Amino acid sequence: MPPRDLKVLRARLGLRQVDLAELLAVTRNTVGMWERGLVRVSGPALKFLERMAADCASPSPADAEALRRPAEADAGPNSPGSPPRSDPTS
Repeated sequence: MPPRDLKVLRARLGLRQVDLAELLAVTRNTVGMWERGLVRVSGPALKFLERMAADCASPSPADAEALRRPAEADAGPNSPGSPPRSDPTS
């Protein structure tokens, strides 16, 4: 699994490096080395990650961009705390 794919997969799953490390019974350092391409993922960890990747659709360019930004709360026009919208028909 290429390092970038691993990083994107981890982000799509909403996991920090330490979270993924715990799931795979490796250290956070190991996950970091995989993501930087210093060490290749192998064995049971690779099989697990390949299955996870197969279950997740490939991210669109917009998804990939969203993964690079910090998570922001959805603040739509009708979300709590937003000022009420005026109805132009009244």
